[in-house]
Amino acid sequence: MGIYVYEFHPLYSYERQGLALVAYLRSLFLIRPLRFVASRLPARVVHALFVPLYYLDRLTVVGVLGCHGPAEDKWNKEHYFRVVIDRFKTRYASEHQLEEVVSWFSDCDYRHVRLGGAPRLSLVGTKADAASPNSVTVEIAGPGEEGRSAGLEAS
Repeated sequence: MGIYVYEFHPLYSYERQGLALVAYLRSLFLIRPLRFVASRLPARVVHALFVPLYYLDRLTVVGVLGCHGPAEDKWNKEHYFRVVIDRFKTRYASEHQLEEVVSWFSDCDYRHVRLGGAPRLSLVGTKADAASPNSVTVEIAGPGEEGRSAGLEAS
């Protein structure tokens, strides 16, 4: 079985609780309402709706909507609108942490899970045989990560 899911950001840590709160409020009051509206409109209308938002994001240099690209080409317009359509035309979207996704595989008796290098939460798993131990082996595949693996205990 193979899946691709978005990774939850920011990952939780005690030092980043304020950032996590801002991320939650941003999702609740900005991202979800925009998705609700945009998911019900034709793609060309969504594109037109986001043109002023693109310039506002670019003017503030903050990237509040999270549609900007990598640092070297942060405000590439073509990339921005590809992300807008991917992120806001979808009616349902959720983000997950690696441990949560690995637990899905474990709960369904997948004992060998291969984690792709990019996007980070791209996983493929193989079912356990009768003699498999009660643990999950996660193999990390990506640039500079070949052959590295980690064992996570199944719960």
